[in-house]
Amino acid sequence: MARRPDLQIGQRVVPGRAVPEPAGAEEWLLVGKALVAQVRREYGLPANVDTLAVGWTNVDGLESQRFIGGSRAPRARAALPNAAPHLQAPRVNHQFVDHAEQDVGNAFLDAVAGARAEVGAYHWLRIYVTKASGPCSACAQGLDNRLVAPGVLGQLSQRFPDLTVTVVWPQPEGKLGNMILQNGERLW
Repeated sequence: MARRPDLQIGQRVVPGRAVPEPAGAEEWLLVGKALVAQVRREYGLPANVDTLAVGWTNVDGLESQRFIGGSRAPRARAALPNAAPHLQAPRVNHQFVDHAEQDVGNAFLDAVAGARAEVGAYHWLRIYVTKASGPCSACAQGLDNRLVAPGVLGQLSQRFPDLTVTVVWPQPEGKLGNMILQNGERLW
């Protein structure tokens, strides 16, 4: 029998502490909204400025960190953190570069390198993206077709083949979009 959703889980999302592990779509949405609200408060971003992404992990030593990303609109309004450009968009068109998912992946790579952390088979990275349609075709490129250059999500997943990357986004009517990646491929 499935447990009831914890409707208070979003209140337990506290800066500087590990993010509680969501179980089910409703909890994922509550955790994601709480993380994004923290980013909006910290950087003074209004609710109508998107796309934002926030990542978190269970990699040893990085459990309390947040990996923040933003598209051009939030970056134009706030001084969001800039990570080293480890991951590059596979397309050069202005529309397909400098996305929130790219920032999160680059911030994660910076944190892993800075902590000299080991990333193994039991580790995961969760990414919540505010865009209702989920990652764009450039960010997700190559996940279903290895014959094309990988997008930033595929590049990130290939760097740590055993790492499980879960990307979620809110959809209309309280639904949850998601994809699960490992070794540069979409598993779900």
